Amino acid sequence: MKAHERVYTRPFILIGLANLFTVSSFGSFYLFPLFVTNRGGSKADIGIMMGVFALSAVLCRPWISEMVDRIGRKRSYTLGCTIMTVLPLFYLLFQGQIHEFYFALIIARLFHGVGLAICFTSVFTYVADIVPGGRMNEGIGMFGVTGLAGLAVGPVIAEMIIDYFGFRAFFVSGSFLAGLGLVTQLPLPESHPHFSGSSEASFFPSCSNE
Repeated sequence: MKAHERVYTRPFILIGLANLFTVSSFGSFYLFPLFVTNRGGSKADIGIMMGVFALSAVLCRPWISEMVDRIGRKRSYTLGCTIMTVLPLFYLLFQGQIHEFYFALIIARLFHGVGLAICFTSVFTYVADIVPGGRMNEGIGMFGVTGLAGLAVGPVIAEMIIDYFGFRAFFVSGSFLAGLGLVTQLPLPESHPHFSGSSEASFFPSCSNE
C-alpha cells in the first residue's frame, strides 16, 4: 500500500460511526452500579456484576479471534452489535430486589461482555483490513478517537436519562445506541475477499473447532 492512498473512505467513516454508537452504549453502562444499588445491592455486588462482565469479555477473546477469521469481520461485528442491542432490553425484566434475580443477572452480564468482546475484536480487525498499510498508524489512531468519544458521551447520556426518566429508559437508550451502531454498519462490505462469499458459518462451530 502507498502512503497517499485514502484512509477516510466510506467504509472507514461508516465503521467509525458504528463504533461511536456501540461504544457509547457500552460507556453508558459505567452507570450500571447505580442500578445494582437501587435494587438493594452492596458494593460487593457491584464488584461481582462489573467483574463478571469484564471477565467474560477477556476470557472469550481466543475463541472470538478464531470466529472473526472463520466467518469474517463484518458478520462477526453484526453479531456483536446484535448482542449489544438485545441484551440491555433483558435488564428490563429484572424487577424487585437484586437477590430475586441475582443468578439471572450474572448470566446477562456474561453474555453482554461476550457481545462487547466480539464488537471490539471484529471492528479493529475490520479497520486494519481497510486502512492502507502505509497509513496504518494514522488510520487506527483516528478510528480510536471514535471509541474515546463514545466512552465520553455514553455516561453523560446515561446520567441524564437516569435522572429524568429512570432505569427502564436507561436500558432502552443503551439498546437504542447499540442499535444505531448495528444499522450503521449494515451497508458495509466484508473487508477481506475470503469472506465475501455466501458460505455459511456460525459462532458455535468456531468455538468447538480446535
